[in-house]
Amino acid sequence: MDILTIKNLAEQGNREAQYKLGVMYANGDGIDKNESIAIEWFQKVVAQGLGYHKTAKKQLEYLNKKAAEQGDAEAQYKLGVRYANGQGVIKNEITAVEWYTKAAEQGHIKAQNNLGVMYNNGQGVAKNDAIAVEWYQKAAEQGHAGAQNNLGVMYNNGQGVAKNDAIAVEWFQKSADQGDSTAQSNLGIMYANGEGVAKNESTAVEWYQKAAEQGDSTAQNNLYKLATEQEFVEAQYSLGLMYANGQGVVKNERTAVEWYQKAAEQGHLEAKKQLEYLKIKKSAEQGHAEAQYKLGVRYTNGQGVIKNESTAVEWYQKSAEQGHAEAQYKLGVMYYNGQYVVKNEHTAMEWYQKAAEKGHTKAKEQVSDAQFRLGNMYINGEGVVKNEHAAVQYFQKAADQGHVVAKKQLADIQFRLGNMYANGEDVIKNERIAVQWYQKSAEQGNAEAMFTLGVSYELGQGVSKNMQTAYFWFLRADQYGHQSAEEQIIRIEKRLEYLKIKKSAEQGHAEAQYKLGVRYANGQGVVKNEQTAYFWFILASANGYEDAKQAIEIAEKRLTPKQKQAAQNDATNWRPKQ
Repeated sequence: MDILTIKNLAEQGNREAQYKLGVMYANGDGIDKNESIAIEWFQKVVAQGLGYHKTAKKQLEYLNKKAAEQGDAEAQYKLGVRYANGQGVIKNEITAVEWYTKAAEQGHIKAQNNLGVMYNNGQGVAKNDAIAVEWYQKAAEQGHAGAQNNLGVMYNNGQGVAKNDAIAVEWFQKSADQGDSTAQSNLGIMYANGEGVAKNESTAVEWYQKAAEQGDSTAQNNLYKLATEQEFVEAQYSLGLMYANGQGVVKNERTAVEWYQKAAEQGHLEAKKQLEYLKIKKSAEQGHAEAQYKLGVRYTNGQGVIKNESTAVEWYQKSAEQGHAEAQYKLGVMYYNGQYVVKNEHTAMEWYQKAAEKGHTKAKEQVSDAQFRLGNMYINGEGVVKNEHAAVQYFQKAADQGHVVAKKQLADIQFRLGNMYANGEDVIKNERIAVQWYQKSAEQGNAEAMFTLGVSYELGQGVSKNMQTAYFWFLRADQYGHQSAEEQIIRIEKRLEYLKIKKSAEQGHAEAQYKLGVRYANGQGVVKNEQTAYFWFILASANGYEDAKQAIEIAEKRLTPKQKQAAQNDATNWRPKQ
């Protein structure tokens, strides 16, 4: 059998091939010798516990010892574990300490912690708490959760180090945050007793619960004491949760109810919710549609139960089949979006229709939602032939019943129809009809439609050109947050102001003539024109506007004699408009 075939079989879990591959790597038989890889394959064989288990185990022991003697830290650590526990060798804690020390001195984190334990307990070495602390510290600083907890214990008890509860709490916290149940239990004790941290029984309960859910008996006992002897409400609630979900204890809903009841009687809101959940669950199992729907909601959101969308769908289905409008709507949503079920627009439409057809008052909101969803389906052609006009009808029905999102969607599709008619997309181009749809959309609060109406009135597209009306719609668009509207407002305001000044200037008002000259001189709202500016300054000065005289002097410096003469002639011949 060639090496490639053996490798493939080994990777597929074949014990014989795994053993052969281990031997080949160990001996360099047909492949480059690699004892580390050989160890990995022998470990796989031993883990399966059958076939070549005993032979592979001997090979593994030999290679591990050889690797350890050659200075491999992991092998040294494992050999220490075997001697400490008598695994395949005669138990010898002194030898275990020797191998732990070799590995620990190379920075092996697990070996450092284990060596700390040996010194802490006087196993295989004279008991020395100070040295234990040193090794715990090295491992803890590398993030070993067990060592962090052990170091916390040493500081808490003043073993091998000056007693310091605050530092103990820090190490318990680091370990607990990594999920170490013993550290979580210890941290709970510190909070419960106010050692090294402000006393806080609620926080203590939180840590007890985390540890207890992992089966920590000390934490479970402490929780029980808080719940019974001190009647601490959070502890009672935590025990209820544990029994309800079988976390760290045998699941027992009756016991859960008892603890929830105790907590609820003290005003615990979450306990009351849990009691309500158990009541709903019992009712749902008895076939009540409303309870089945509520149970579906709880499983969807993880309210009082572990979130489970598949179970939620099952309860919605049971409720919907009994005619529950809200459950029918929920199923429509799920099938429409492909949430927790295979997406199916046709099935979605069926459930929407059923919900929409319900006439009772409780279903009113669901009816409008169903109509809203039908509108969406017609917009996108999902499960039905795409039809924007039909979508508008459904959105309008939903909006008439107060559906806020449908109202916005109605405005959006009306704006979309306006664009279709404006650009001739799938319809005959008609700017007049486009404006009508823009108008409807704008009246529903669509800022983009308001802005587009402003453009339409300014340019006379589909309506008579009207700058004042354009200005009105730009203002409305700005009020509704359209980012480009402000620029248009400023531009039109300047234009309207210019027209106002121009009209006044043409009627012979000196100040307006001067202002008009300034605009032409600076190119404000008009194309810059020094000659035209000079012309209006001459008229303003002739009408007695003093500031115009200085403006004339400045303007003359910028003009050629020919330009000055032409402007002067125009001013001489100018007559005000009536």
